[in-house]
Amino acid sequence: MKYSMIARTSRNEDAKLFGKMNHEITLRTTGYGFLSAVCRIGGILGSLTFGSFIGISRAIPMVTTAGVLVVGAFAALKLPETKDVLM
Repeated sequence: MKYSMIARTSRNEDAKLFGKMNHEITLRTTGYGFLSAVCRIGGILGSLTFGSFIGISRAIPMVTTAGVLVVGAFAALKLPETKDVLM
């Protein structure tokens, strides 16, 4: 049996193996297909939105991008520390 990933604790005492067969193949392919479709729709909507923003003013896309990055940075700072936690 092949394993896709090996996760170890910080002390390398215990190894927990995660196999590919955690979920059925139909569930994995459905999830992958759904997320692929959502990403494609997001790419199309993002291109259309930023294209219309550039038509109004060139500063609006830069400010919008900076705002999204700042919100993402603050959200990442609020995440709990998982350095020594086995997940």
